[in-house]
Parts: sequence; structure tokens; C-alpha cells
Amino acid sequence: MATKLNQVITLNQKAVENLPVPQEKSVIYYDTKEEKLYLLVSKTGTKTFYLLSRVKSRVARIKIGRFPDIKVEKAREIAQQLKSSIATGNDPEKNKLALKGDITFKELFDMYIEKYAKDNLKSWKIGQYVINKHCQKFFNRKLTTITNKELKEFIEEVATNSTDTANTLLKKLKGIFNKGIEWEIYKGDNPVNNIKSYKENRRDRFLQPIELGDFFDVLKDEPEDLRDIVILGLNTAARKSNILSMEWNELDLANNLWRIPAHKSKNGDVMIIPLLDEAKNVLLKRKSEDFQRKYHCHTRQGEKLKNLFATYVFPSVRNKEGHLMGFRRLWDAFRKHFFEKCKLSKGDLVFHDLRRTLASFEALTGQYSLQIIGKSLGHKSTASTEIYARLLTEPVRASMNAATDLMKKQMDFPTLSQKVEDYPRLSKNNE
Repeated sequence: MATKLNQVITLNQKAVENLPVPQEKSVIYYDTKEEKLYLLVSKTGTKTFYLLSRVKSRVARIKIGRFPDIKVEKAREIAQQLKSSIATGNDPEKNKLALKGDITFKELFDMYIEKYAKDNLKSWKIGQYVINKHCQKFFNRKLTTITNKELKEFIEEVATNSTDTANTLLKKLKGIFNKGIEWEIYKGDNPVNNIKSYKENRRDRFLQPIELGDFFDVLKDEPEDLRDIVILGLNTAARKSNILSMEWNELDLANNLWRIPAHKSKNGDVMIIPLLDEAKNVLLKRKSEDFQRKYHCHTRQGEKLKNLFATYVFPSVRNKEGHLMGFRRLWDAFRKHFFEKCKLSKGDLVFHDLRRTLASFEALTGQYSLQIIGKSLGHKSTASTEIYARLLTEPVRASMNAATDLMKKQMDFPTLSQKVEDYPRLSKNNE
């Protein structure tokens, strides 16, 4: 692009607005106040700020941004930041978006997922889901416009509905901004700093014995996929994500075992789960040709679903992962029916409570230690299983109560060292 390089002026808002549009060649206007900062005016009327500098032995023309999106004073400020960055050995071409402050939260979030989360976080999909669900309002916002006060108010608003969700968002947002700072995409302090997390109450909900009849009575009328997922949840105590992503090659149906690989396990270890009869029956049914033929023959993408069935127990053509990722609508409908059956106006039951239900009934038998219960849940330490300690003591408490009751009854009878007449309550004179 041919340019004319003989203009030097003091750039200011009014002067830039009144610069003429060149007829043939683009014109460059150097600023008298900030050395090497110039404004290029093209023959189409576009006005763009640049910094002319030497970066690692090469001459670089670094684009700052277009006027009026970038004001004159802001252009000078960015030029100074660029010079400072170059002086410390950095290449501004790699972080000029950060210096301009025009990268959006969505752009940083996408980079965080692709460059970091997918390779380093087992739960990255959960983080992606939570951010996508709750943080849409920030997606098109420039990072530099998102303030600590605004985020604090946002977290407080979320916490009115769920402190757990608020804490998850707080953790994820802090990690995203920290990566932006580490990658020199975001300058300044993390805007999530000094926002306190909420105290979480450890959840101990599980299906009570009195609820089980209604629970199964309602479940039998629900869609088959939901029934199978719930049965597997109750009989394996596996996490929802493991059940939905279950693959046939993880199952040893001959020996009644399910091997969850380390990359799918929350604690990073291979998990071996015994398959009880109820769980095995569900799996044998879903593996049968009759079931799979019935399952996919009425769908428009039947052949694709058939191929996915070769890999996944719960295949899905809607998700790029190839298997079900959730069933919120079905679960919410089932819960509503269950609460109505129990004559409750509202209730509290999440899928994870099924996992807790099996462990709780293990504890209630009084026959198994916390270590054994923890093993069935895939816990690495008994600290994660301490929630069941109270349940484990109930059979012990009942036994102790029975013993003390018997001891009290024995007080009505004489001891070997005393005679019957020494006990007025038992002497014939008091009959």
C-alpha cells in the first residue's frame, strides 16, 4: 500500500476527526507527543493507530486500533505500554490484544478450555457447562470492563439460589482470569480476588426406607433410559458421568465387574465396581439385539445410533461425545411425580443421592467398616466417607440400647449375694 510519510501533527480528538480523506495514497500522521506513534488514514477514510518500533532486531509496525474505537489518549497509553513491554524483551505481537484490552471474556474462556482445561482438568466439561449456563452476560464484554464489584454482585445473586453453584463459578472464574494473567492476555489483578466463597453444608440426603416403595412405584412408569440409569445408579453407586459414558469394553459381564478407567475416575485411579444382579440385568437387556433394534429402528439416524451402540451403553446422536450427557428434563419430571406420590408440595432429591443411598444402606447394616463403604464409592480416604459414620453407629446404638434396657430389667431381680426378702418389690409381704 503506497503511503505518504511527511505529516507530523499533535494528535487530539478534534484534529483527528477533521483530518481529510486522501484521494490517492494513504497518509501517515506522526504524533508530536508520543514518539513513534502515528495515525494512518486510508483513501477509504479508515483511521488506524500504529506504533513503529524495533522488536528483536526487526522493524515492526504494531497495530493499536482504529479511531474512534480507540481514542487518542488511549492510543498514547497503549503505545507506552507496548514500548515498556518491548524494553523488557517481550514480543507485543503475542500480547497486543491484552494491551489493547479488546479481548472478550468469551475469547479468553475458549482459550482456557482449549489450551489448558481439556489437557489438565478431569472435570473441564462441568466447568464449561457452568460457565456457559451462568456467564452469558459477560461473553461479549472486554476483560478490562469486568470489575471486582460487578463479579461480587453476580456471585451473590447466584448464591441466593445455590451457594454450591456460586462457589463453583467463583473457582472457575478465578482460574480463567489467572490463566489470562499467566498468558499475558489480561493485565492487572484478578477481578475475582477478595470475593469470599460460601460455607457449604455437606449433603447427607439419601432415600429413606419408607420412601423406597413410592420411589420404585413411580419409576416403573418412567421412560426406559431413565429407569435403566436410575437402577444402575442405585446398584453401583457410580457417578452420573461414569454411568452416562459407560462403554461396553469397560464391562466384564462374565465376571460381573465394571472397570472404570483412570481418566474417567474422579480420583485418578482405576475403579473396579462389582455388578449386582439388578445392574447386570439392565446391561444384558441393553446389549441384546432385540433391545437395540427396537431402540434405533424408529429414528431418522438409526444407522448412526446403531454404530454408537457398539461402543456406548447409553448412545446419543445429539452429542458429539457419542453418548448421553444429561437427562435433566426426564429427572425433573420423575422427581415431580415422586414428590406428588409422597404427598409433598416440594422435595429435595438429586441424582447423586442415589449413590449416597447405597452407601447409607451399607452403613445401616452395621456389618461393614467405613473403609469398605469408601471402597464401594471409590473414595481414596475415609475422610470422604465420614458422612456415613453416623449411620454406621445406628445399629451399634440399637444394640447398646437393648443391652442397657436388659440391664435395667435385671435391677428387678436379686443378686447372688442377696436374698429375695431383701427386695421389697419381690418379697411375698409386699405382694
